[in-house]
Amino acid sequence: MTAEFMHIKNWEERSWFACRFEEMHRLELRPEERHRYAESMLKSQNFDNFLALKFPTVKRYGCEGAESMFPFFIELFDNASSYDIEDLTICMAHRGRLNLLCELMHFPPVQLFRKIRGKLEFPEHVQGVGDVLSHFTSSFDHKTSDGTVHIMMMPNPSHLEAVNPVAMGRTRARMLTKKKGDYGPIGGRNGDGVLCVQVHGDGSFTGQASILVMPYITSLVGTIWETLAMSQTPHFRLGGSIHMVINNQLAYTAESNISRSSDHTTDIAKAIDAPIIHVNGDYPDVRFFICHGASSVLA
Repeated sequence: MTAEFMHIKNWEERSWFACRFEEMHRLELRPEERHRYAESMLKSQNFDNFLALKFPTVKRYGCEGAESMFPFFIELFDNASSYDIEDLTICMAHRGRLNLLCELMHFPPVQLFRKIRGKLEFPEHVQGVGDVLSHFTSSFDHKTSDGTVHIMMMPNPSHLEAVNPVAMGRTRARMLTKKKGDYGPIGGRNGDGVLCVQVHGDGSFTGQASILVMPYITSLVGTIWETLAMSQTPHFRLGGSIHMVINNQLAYTAESNISRSSDHTTDIAKAIDAPIIHVNGDYPDVRFFICHGASSVLA
């Protein structure tokens, strides 16, 4: 685990982050927590193995190699209330989406299997069409020892990163309805009570940098940078989001060695002075520390 923060212009912010990053190593992970993390990752593996065995021709965008994101989300869901977060908005690309929905976000697997087998999604008298597997969504209330947090996975389009500004808009709207941040009393801060978490692939986070519109064809490939550019403007700011980049070097159209000119896929986030933490996916315990560290940055 390592961090990049020397690009942050504010000296106090740099010093605070350096101290907080060192403190993260002093957090202790209990044996029962480590057991729970291992169980969640094994469930994800079994889920992928089951779908590969029963539905070998279905494109499901499995979570193989990225299972260590589960400890992060477990800690995030369970500790959100301790950071006074009441509403959590998640937007996510296809990779590992079904695993997260079915395991942690209460999405009924029977609905997934019906979709895979081509069963009707709506009553026969209802006129309508469904959507592809990787666009499923979920919304539920998660009870913790400190309270209840409402968690929603945003509906996803096939233009993957187009959902990011939508998730930011929903988070901003929740600030309005809850009278938080810019809409709250004097002294309130943006980010109080609400949080936006955005999960990306490494290829899309780096490569989506322009927009091409042609007759009958619209290609949104600039959403990441545009979203970052809006992050600190008066009418769009949220007080910060957590971005998780699953760097499995498996983009759609290009190999990792020809996909970017920067050292890391996250380098574009330095433009807005965002601290960056790099984690080896083979060490899932570290995700526990990252969750608490990222949450404290926004707190």
